Amino acid sequence: MLREIGLTGSTWCVHVSNLQAGYAVSGTLANANTSLTLTVKRKDGFGFPVLWSIVALIAAAVISMLSSTYVPGLTSRMRRRRYERDGGIAGLGAWVKAASANGVLADDDIVARARWARKYGAKQVMAARGQLAAALNDPELSVPADSPLRRAGEAEAARPASDVSREDVAHGRGGPRDQGPLTC
Repeated sequence: MLREIGLTGSTWCVHVSNLQAGYAVSGTLANANTSLTLTVKRKDGFGFPVLWSIVALIAAAVISMLSSTYVPGLTSRMRRRRYERDGGIAGLGAWVKAASANGVLADDDIVARARWARKYGAKQVMAARGQLAAALNDPELSVPADSPLRRAGEAEAARPASDVSREDVAHGRGGPRDQGPLTC
């Protein structure tokens, strides 16, 4: 580095070697009349930042592609597998497996219907059984005691809370019973 000092016109030279890219060195040059503090920093070359920019762009593209295609499918399959167990509703796990194999419903739809059946379905079945028992005990009920309809109603009302099946909470495609009997 060769410079001229302003007013005097005297020339001076400073040689710095073995300075690695990205590092800085500071020091003071002094004589009897003048003291000069210098900081020298070597910048990274052009290729290194460009290389890292390209790597970052490729990584961003890969992450973007994975997050929009692979990851949602993976998480849907993982959630569906969690519902392949009955969870207190007989036949629910088998229905989840069959609906998945059939391909009529997406994994997210299967999970939503199985989650509904586990969370609300059994409670609704028990509430309906309670209403049925109350109706059967109503003295104004006009169904004869020896009627097959009354016997079936009494049998249903007497089922315990642990006896809830997939057919009690959902039709063939997994929705609530009142949506009609559809099959996978």
